[in-house]
Amino acid sequence: MAFKNKGNGYNWVSDIIRVDSEPRVIKSDYVSPQRIKDENQYKEKLVSWLNLLEDEFAKKAADSQYVDTISKMRTVIIDILDEYHAGNIGSSYEKMKSIIFEMMAESSELAISTIQKSFAFNDVEDVLNDSVPKTQIEFFRARTSDKYCIFERKEMLHIPFDMRGRVSSTRFSIPGLPCLYLATTSYCCWLELKTPADHQFNVSSVRVNQEREILNLTMTADLFEHIVMLTKTDKLANKYTIEALKLWILSYASSFKIDADKRSFKEEYIIPQLIMLVSKDLALDGVAYYSKQVEDDRFAHMLSVNLALFARYNGEKRFSEICRDIGISPSYNYAMFKQLGYSEKYKSDGVELHIRNSRYPKMIGDFSRYNEYQFTEFYNFDRYLFSHIVPEIKQIDVDEENK
Repeated sequence: MAFKNKGNGYNWVSDIIRVDSEPRVIKSDYVSPQRIKDENQYKEKLVSWLNLLEDEFAKKAADSQYVDTISKMRTVIIDILDEYHAGNIGSSYEKMKSIIFEMMAESSELAISTIQKSFAFNDVEDVLNDSVPKTQIEFFRARTSDKYCIFERKEMLHIPFDMRGRVSSTRFSIPGLPCLYLATTSYCCWLELKTPADHQFNVSSVRVNQEREILNLTMTADLFEHIVMLTKTDKLANKYTIEALKLWILSYASSFKIDADKRSFKEEYIIPQLIMLVSKDLALDGVAYYSKQVEDDRFAHMLSVNLALFARYNGEKRFSEICRDIGISPSYNYAMFKQLGYSEKYKSDGVELHIRNSRYPKMIGDFSRYNEYQFTEFYNFDRYLFSHIVPEIKQIDVDEENK
């Protein structure tokens, strides 16, 4: 069956997530990332949101399966946090594994898919209809420097195994376990690096094996609403929407930002770090998720998506096997790009990026100030990197580097 976009239709999910007096506006409770000031409020706020979600779905949802799903997810998430706090990290891991394993077993390719078919990088209509564009999905990787420089290809890959001491604890990073972190745009890289100055911002263009299988955590309230609307006349509607609901809950639980510095332990990292460990152990190749540096996740789809690819360690000295099918260019400095002449800078040799396949305008910013991405210098930089720099996108000799 073909899933068609029926426009800005209204459904029972809209009654839950949208403001009554302003239907185009989503209630703040359902927008990520959520900001809180006190580090001790994370579990309280998350459980409060899950309770709110269950209450609202009980009132509005046509099928009790949604309420049952929320209730079960809430119970498991509370158990995960409680077990972790008690020092029973193995138990927390097993409970998270049960969630991911179940999603793998039941996946309709919303949760688990190849990179090529993931709705992290495509319109969800195309995923549901099995009609995703066959174009190469572009990725980018960036590093900062104090002054102008060019990083070699190998310097733009994951932190080498013999330097694993540099791998710190972040939201989707476990100390000592390198991953290769990529982004869908140079703009997303810039956000992740905390908006460095132009002369400090160095970006490489990257091509990956798009048949690698990943977990997709790029679910939002409005995307969930959209999937419900697209599938409402299909016999398998619940298969898609229940899976989307689980993804939304996991994504939301991974998206709290706490305004408290100098913390060695960050409770809000428990869920995403366990997701990373479990996904790796279940033989997935990576996890896609929205950048938590955006102010509003509705401005993130396809533009501000991170892809963390696992660098599996099998005794290698420096680089993982995953680097064998990664094509990457030396870095190009953003300030240098902005100094190019007009004819050189905007010459693209007919290159159009994968995000232009979307049927929806892609905006950056937030609702107070936003711009269409294709009219920004970041977009021009992306095109330049995938037109002029294409001959420089090559694989490194992994065997040579690991000697």
